Formats: sequence, structure tokens, C-alpha cells
Amino acid sequence: MARELTFFRVYGMNENAFKSMPDETLGKALKKAMEYFDRHGEVTEEDFSFDDAIEQIAFGLLKRGIDDAYEAHSARIENSSKGGKKTQEKNRKQREEFIDKHLNGADD
Repeated sequence: MARELTFFRVYGMNENAFKSMPDETLGKALKKAMEYFDRHGEVTEEDFSFDDAIEQIAFGLLKRGIDDAYEAHSARIENSSKGGKKTQEKNRKQREEFIDKHLNGADD
């Protein structure tokens, strides 16, 4: 399955956690996160084995950004599939209000 996204989020609030981790451990977690990203929806965290708790924590922090990116992407697809119906309805209401206020109210 081809991935739907080309990027995921890495949150700045995790910077101190990442800085405190050994480079090798963080690198292993990043490689596993990239595989999770490539195979999103096909694998879960349980499909991966971790050398230690720090690697699993790093993966979890990266996984959160991946899941959030896919969730936002799905929401964008859902909204676009509605074909702008909300916008069309909003514009129609604004036109009706304008007509009522300016044209129908002009006779008073």
C-alpha cells in the first residue's frame, strides 16, 4: 500500500526528551517510526520489538506525530468529500440576509 502522506509531525515539546536519549537509541526508534509511517494502518506498535524502554518511549513520541498527521489528513479528505456544502450553505444564507436587509428593507 502506498502511503498517503509525505511527512509527519515531530513535536518541539519533545525536544528535551529526544536530547536526553542516546543517539543510537533515538536512531533505532526513528527507523521503526519510519516503517510505521510507511505501513500506517497495517502495523501497530505491538508489531515492533524494542531493545529497551527508552527506544520504546522515543518511538511512542514519534508515533504520536504520525497518528496525528494521518488523523488530520483523514479529516481533510472527509471535509473535501462533502464538496464545500457548508460553504455553499453559508454563502446562500449570507445572500438571503443581505437581500432581506438591503433590498427588502429599502421599501420601509
